[in-house]
Amino acid sequence: MKKTLRFIIILLIIMVLFGISNKVKALSTSLTPNKTEVNVGDTITITATITAAQWDLKITLNGKTLATSSELDNYESNITKTITATYQATEEGNLTFLLEGDATDVSQAVEKINKSVTVNVKKVETPEPEPEPETPTISEEPEFTTTNETVYATGTVNVRESYSQSSNRLGQLKQGDSIKRIGISTTIGWSKVEYNGKVAYIISSSLTTTRPQEEPVEETPSEEEPEEEPTSEPTTTQTNESDEIIEGLKNLEIEGITLSPTFSPDIYEYRAIVKEDISKLTINASTASEGATTTIAGNENLQEGENLITIIVYNANNEVEATYQITINKNTLDLVDTDQMLQEGTKAATRNLIIFIVLLIVAIIALIVVIILKHRNEYYEEDYEEDNIEGYEQDKYQSEELTNSEEIVENTDNETEPKDETTKREKRKGKHF
Repeated sequence: MKKTLRFIIILLIIMVLFGISNKVKALSTSLTPNKTEVNVGDTITITATITAAQWDLKITLNGKTLATSSELDNYESNITKTITATYQATEEGNLTFLLEGDATDVSQAVEKINKSVTVNVKKVETPEPEPEPETPTISEEPEFTTTNETVYATGTVNVRESYSQSSNRLGQLKQGDSIKRIGISTTIGWSKVEYNGKVAYIISSSLTTTRPQEEPVEETPSEEEPEEEPTSEPTTTQTNESDEIIEGLKNLEIEGITLSPTFSPDIYEYRAIVKEDISKLTINASTASEGATTTIAGNENLQEGENLITIIVYNANNEVEATYQITINKNTLDLVDTDQMLQEGTKAATRNLIIFIVLLIVAIIALIVVIILKHRNEYYEEDYEEDNIEGYEQDKYQSEELTNSEEIVENTDNETEPKDETTKREKRKGKHF
């Protein structure tokens, strides 16, 4: 009985230890890139996730080690570790990243790790800038349509020596000042005027043929002044003779997106984060200088990861004034990994709960068996003792009867034996007569 009980207790201990060990995550490894297709010059992020007790692993590319991780002193349980490596794609083609090394489970089972993932690198498709307008060089005057009319300044505007914002400034006109226009060009956006007895030039969008004081105060600006609002210049209050025209953008907004840092005309690099379902942004960019235009590149088909959007500002002569760059981050790796870990954790918890319930049921059954065997053994021991007592009494009774019988027989023999001797003596005496 004691041997059976000891065996059941040892079995229960083994099963409990097995259940505890099953609560530890099994050995596993994974290798994932932040995106599987990139352009030349993009940065690739490779993430390896390890669940083991001990490991010595590395992430490599073409035999070159990009990142390493090792844990050789842990023996108690499996733990989870993440290794991250970054690489900038320099040429077109396929890049194969490897996760190599050894990993050991908490049960001291060693596994060779050799996993790979491939990233396709495409050639950068640089957007072609908009064709420059056919503007003549400084040495060859562009075509001007001859006019003879009086025009008025819509704001503070510069009078220049030539049809270029980089040319010498001869003077300024304030809002409402009049001047005689003798020519106008639709190709470069400049007007030829007479200024102090000389031929000079003013940007056409800053001039109007309507006398300002003739306009009723209640009326909205006429269609002849569409550029009045966007060309309002921040230098109307300036007190020095420096060039008042600000180059670049005066405003930049992206619908539904917050830029970091906050937009300022003299800050040229920004960052923003977008949702994974957005493939194109709505960008509103207004220029600061008169007659300036913008081109936007990189705002089509946004990919997962980092995307670079470039905004180039051209002045009225189609010369580059400023370049703004916006890095759009569309990276969902952390979310995917988190969802995957939650799913795996839920499955593991369900599996461990089932194992625990099975072990509990087995333990209860084993305890019931032990109790039944114990009571059964006690019952047999009581029966055995009663049988032994009855047999002992019967044996004792029989033994006493046997003893009494033997005594009777002895007594009988003792009583008869002297008579024989007396008879013998008498016979011996008779012979002497």
